[in-house]
Amino acid sequence: MKSYRFGNPFSTGAVIEKPVKFLQIDELPGFKLTKSSASVILRYRMQKDDIVIGLGEQLGGINKRGRKYITYNTDIPEHTPDKLSLYGSHPFIIIQGRYNEGLFIDYPGEISFDVGFSDKDILEITVGSADFDLYHWQDNRWQDIVTSYLELTGGVYVPPKWAFGYQQCRWSYPEAKSVEEVANKFRQLGIPCDAIYLDIDYMQDYKVFTVNEERFPDFGRFVKELRDKGFHLIPIIDPGVKIESDYPVYEEGKKHKYFCTDEQGEDFQAAVWPGLTHLPDFSNAATRNWWGNLYKKFIELGIEGFWNDMNEPAIFYTNYQQQGVYDKLQAAADNKALDKVDLIGLQWQIRNFHNSREDYQSIYQHPERDKTVCHDQIHNLYGAQMAQSFSESVQQSYPDKRFLIFSRSSYSGSQRFGGIWYGDNKSWWEHLELNIKMLINCNLVGYFYSGADIGGFGDNCQAELLIRWLQLGVFSPLFRNHSAIHTRRQELWEFDKATMNQARKIIRLRYALLPWLYSQFLEFASMNIPLIQSLSWSFSEPRCREIEDQLIYGGSLMIAPVYKPNVSGRMVYLPQDKWLLWWAGSWEDRKMKVLAAGDHFIECPLDRQLIFIKENTLITMQEPEDYVDQRKPDTLFIIGLVSSTAQVKVLVDQGKYPAFAGMAVLDITMVKQEKNYEIEIKTVNRELLQWQQLVFELYNDQGNLTILHRKLI
Repeated sequence: MKSYRFGNPFSTGAVIEKPVKFLQIDELPGFKLTKSSASVILRYRMQKDDIVIGLGEQLGGINKRGRKYITYNTDIPEHTPDKLSLYGSHPFIIIQGRYNEGLFIDYPGEISFDVGFSDKDILEITVGSADFDLYHWQDNRWQDIVTSYLELTGGVYVPPKWAFGYQQCRWSYPEAKSVEEVANKFRQLGIPCDAIYLDIDYMQDYKVFTVNEERFPDFGRFVKELRDKGFHLIPIIDPGVKIESDYPVYEEGKKHKYFCTDEQGEDFQAAVWPGLTHLPDFSNAATRNWWGNLYKKFIELGIEGFWNDMNEPAIFYTNYQQQGVYDKLQAAADNKALDKVDLIGLQWQIRNFHNSREDYQSIYQHPERDKTVCHDQIHNLYGAQMAQSFSESVQQSYPDKRFLIFSRSSYSGSQRFGGIWYGDNKSWWEHLELNIKMLINCNLVGYFYSGADIGGFGDNCQAELLIRWLQLGVFSPLFRNHSAIHTRRQELWEFDKATMNQARKIIRLRYALLPWLYSQFLEFASMNIPLIQSLSWSFSEPRCREIEDQLIYGGSLMIAPVYKPNVSGRMVYLPQDKWLLWWAGSWEDRKMKVLAAGDHFIECPLDRQLIFIKENTLITMQEPEDYVDQRKPDTLFIIGLVSSTAQVKVLVDQGKYPAFAGMAVLDITMVKQEKNYEIEIKTVNRELLQWQQLVFELYNDQGNLTILHRKLI
């Protein structure tokens, strides 16, 4: 890797340790540079078979060719193919070809990536500034570039284990009674669940870090009662601070100048859910410390997870924008010329109030007392620095404890502070397919703990779509069902009985697999290797570079989700090895078949999902619980197709920080002999392992099953 500096860049914090020396350059090998005082353009001629991957949270496929992308974080509820930006900006790309090239452009403002859109053979990157850092890789293995990027930007956030449980959210459960009803329903119906969310209606008049005491009396007791039932309560946290006298958060922020300002130095006003608000200036360390400490009020009441939202930052409108409309109407009225008002133009002006670029260009931030920067130039950092506020403050105050924290807005490097979810998707089959690609793309830039709203946030979810989305969700680290106000309710019991029963089986399958799913997360995070991968990560066959609707989880499983309606199966490509197909209908149902490499049309009715276990790898399962670590089952099942040698490690952490300290390890190696299996079992910190008995379900390459039992001594 080589590091280049253009001009005098803003320090984003994305890179944990700056290189000792940056190169000042007029040329970048392989790229043509065009520089001006306001921008830099990098042009690269792509070969016919080159593939471009990366950019994290963006629409489109895994291969980025043929589209244009812009990194400028945007609150955008319509995720349609014409959109060029979403909520996160991750300006890291890899060009796979004769030479594997990697680029990370550390600039927190707008960057345009034209990947063969204007000219099918040209990659053109336009950086909206002459001040930025650039990191360039050339490597024989493109996978090593990904790992190097993750190391450069600080590694990967690891959530507590319970955050891998099923999670239920809706806009909104507005009072304690509705939350209790949802919690009780999960337990009555035997549907596992670990978390229930509070959307904006739990607050007093939408004021952040408040609780409506009429709707949630004795909030601390309520949190404890839910926790006793195995539920974590997770409140939403928005950055906008309501402008209201005697509201402590507002008064304190005002007193200490913690808010962003306008050009005149007055606190900037922007309307979101509470009405007019001020926006905390997260670029300033004192503001971050203040904001991070505000979470402690909830932590002391037993809250262990938080959901940062609206932090692009989202702006509904500003008085600055409204005044322009009022002035035009007043001028027309004064001149008695209302019939000459450009109503269509005004309509478009009002429509563009939402997240107006003009507003962002009118906000100023103050990272230091004597330093001012226009927000537009560092816009993409806002949500990342909000997550940083939590991470820095909470780690200092609770050094041994891990919390769930995830965000809507993000920037490169913030994957070490928390996870993300993919925002306001819809109950569309197209968004189910997009979810597959988004999991792969976001893992490439380090957001291992991520996921989409199961069933879709907006629109009305149908039963078949919910089931297929849950099946994919089994392998999404963030496994949250979320839906919007005025849409069909998506709690599982709101559908017909058959749908609910099948949904319960899918969620129980997730909980059965959880020891292995979480262990793989820990292992791959420790190595800075993406947990969820495209087929091309592990398989060099040219065909694998084109497959974007199958994914690899960890080192053993390939998942081929059904993402189209009214179908009874799908085509699947199996690379290289033999695979053990598990037609999974429930965790107990072992309907297995050995398949050779190649193309297969595989039947997959709605009550089944397709899970493929790679030859000579092993997965583990246990009896599912109603919530994580409820009973701690004492039997671990080890399953795989073993034709020679296979190994699996099960990692068990203590739920503390740092994540990898004091872990327990169960290390199993299998060797296939002519008629039997040789099993070697090793442990580290055995006292932390709950299992007493191991049950091996081993298939040979003809599909014959052998069951073996071992005591874990």
